[in-house]
Amino acid sequence: MTTNEARKDALLARLSLTDLVRQSLAMEANPAPESHDRMVKAWMSDEIERRMGGVQDEDAFCELLDQGHSYTECLIRTFPALEAHR
Repeated sequence: MTTNEARKDALLARLSLTDLVRQSLAMEANPAPESHDRMVKAWMSDEIERRMGGVQDEDAFCELLDQGHSYTECLIRTFPALEAHR
């Protein structure tokens, strides 16, 4: 296991869905994230999506992204149950 994989596994094992959503939204609010922040943010988004069962309608999801919504906001709109985890 690489160092990045170990960090990823350790991070995701400790975080609840609420923590993932809140931290992901907070990281997206950073106007100039460092490269490691972008990587962690991607891990968190992937984990949120995985826990919710994956995006079934990729076209609708991409349309939300095209409208300018953040990735996490698109996940929240795609999975309304995530709204309770803001």
